[in-house]
Amino acid sequence: MSEASKIKVFNEKRKKLLDLLDQTKKVSDVENVDSIVLEEIKNKIIENIFSIIVVGEFSSGKSTFINSLLREKVLPAKVLPTTAIINIIEDGEPEAIVHYKDGNINNINIEDIQSFATALNEKGKQEAALIDHMLIKYPCEYTKEGVRIIDTPGVEDLDKQREEITYNMIPKSDAAILLLDARRPLKNSERIFLKEKILGNNINKLFIVMNFIDCINDSAELNNVMKSTYENLKQITDKVDLKFYGISAKKALLESKSEEKTGYSEKLKEFEDDLQQFLIEEKGDTLINNSNNRIKYFIEDLAIMINFKINALSKPLEELKAKEQELNSVIKKIQEEKLLIKQEVNKAFNEILVRVQPNIEGIVSNAINHVESQECNDIKDIETYLNTKFKDFLLKELEGLSKGKIEPDIKEIVGRTENKLISLMKDLDDFINVDFAAQGIASDNIAADVYADDDAVVRTQLAMGIGAYFAVPLLLKIITFGAVVGAVWVIPVVLVGYFLSGMAIVNIADKYLKKKAIIKGLRGNKNNIIENIEKQIRENITGISKEYSIAIENMVSTKINDTKNSLSEVIKEKEKLTVEEESFLKAHKDSLFNLESIKQQLM
Repeated sequence: MSEASKIKVFNEKRKKLLDLLDQTKKVSDVENVDSIVLEEIKNKIIENIFSIIVVGEFSSGKSTFINSLLREKVLPAKVLPTTAIINIIEDGEPEAIVHYKDGNINNINIEDIQSFATALNEKGKQEAALIDHMLIKYPCEYTKEGVRIIDTPGVEDLDKQREEITYNMIPKSDAAILLLDARRPLKNSERIFLKEKILGNNINKLFIVMNFIDCINDSAELNNVMKSTYENLKQITDKVDLKFYGISAKKALLESKSEEKTGYSEKLKEFEDDLQQFLIEEKGDTLINNSNNRIKYFIEDLAIMINFKINALSKPLEELKAKEQELNSVIKKIQEEKLLIKQEVNKAFNEILVRVQPNIEGIVSNAINHVESQECNDIKDIETYLNTKFKDFLLKELEGLSKGKIEPDIKEIVGRTENKLISLMKDLDDFINVDFAAQGIASDNIAADVYADDDAVVRTQLAMGIGAYFAVPLLLKIITFGAVVGAVWVIPVVLVGYFLSGMAIVNIADKYLKKKAIIKGLRGNKNNIIENIEKQIRENITGISKEYSIAIENMVSTKINDTKNSLSEVIKEKEKLTVEEESFLKAHKDSLFNLESIKQQLM
């Protein structure tokens, strides 16, 4: 097919989808359903916006990877989790525009992106919480003609608010680039993320990039890692067009600015060539197909909601009111069980500190022993020496405690609690669905096939108000041990300095005497250091526990209110109905008929 013919076919399909979108919106307006999803799809089609989302676990090198495509360090990239907001990269003259959730817009210097609203400090996190996204314009070969590259916060991050930002962005994207780490390729959490969050959201164009291949020096070992990872990926993505690459984003970026080449820029070029070819040959069809599927899912969700109303309105008013009274008893039971769950969560979080107390004592002792074992040739002043020998070691050990014990404990609590909450919410769903959603659907409902797929039921219930399923926002923070050590730090420096003041340590020429005095001061204040660390960790864990408890409360309350309001709405409609006034019921049935017609026309 010639290029002109391709453009003609694309424009015809686009026109048809826009027409079907308008028809679907008319139905959603009749049913008083929020159609923001339809508006998003319409804008994408009209403006020819094609979104490529870059995803992966935190510190997998996503921002560095995008920087390598831009040939410049535009996005902040660190070892610790850094990206806290959605960054949308478009082609254009260098410019950064911050879009806030309240609708305000602020232009910042492109150079300021490195320190703006990152996850590296509390100020950055607070700023990020106010931001919807940042639009970054920068010259790039791959973001022309409506293409956008989207940088996202990492997943498997204890800060679930940042993780949710990424999860919410995936369904709106047209293609995905998943970054893996060659040092720990395709962990179980990445398998689940790939299957549930990417493939589960019907992202059918997928590039998978194995980053950090420069960290594996043995070529045979690297080949084995690449081969085994690819085979495992094929088992998960057997029905998806999969591309797999091995790169070092950091080395490729460095090579783009250097005369010296070691092959990493060539490996990146293999990916870039395939990306460019995809954008030239498949971008239009992919955009149309994705938009088509999103409209179809919206229609199926809307049909489920309408069927709920039709089936409920078909029941006698007395039966509906009796159901409303029965619902109050169910809600009371759920409230009691919710209280027990919150008490269990609070107790479980309190037990974390008890379990790690012996570790904290051991870590402080090890840090003091570490200082004692070090050479003392570089002793210049107390603070510098303690910073390099004691504080750095303490920070590393505490981070190890977080990853090895505290974080797994928190995840275990969250996982156990979520299972109980899902069961709790299912009781409420079953109470409604047994009478209103399940009866009479299979015979003439266009969304009947949705009920055969549990995942689809969850998807539709998440989308529609009447069947909002469990989706608790896990409002957790990272336990930032950098801040903990910073708080602890006042004690060693002040007290050790006080202890040494009588010896006029600054005038002691013998470095060994200085070191001996420092060790004595640390040992003398060991309990103070331990208590301060425990206090900071306790405050962090208590904060996480409170936020999670609030999230549980909000989720259960929202679910209860949605259910009560849905039933109340149906009762109000039923009370208005008479033998002569069947308009409500007829309007809903007309909506279903119209949706059936629209669905048949989708591609």
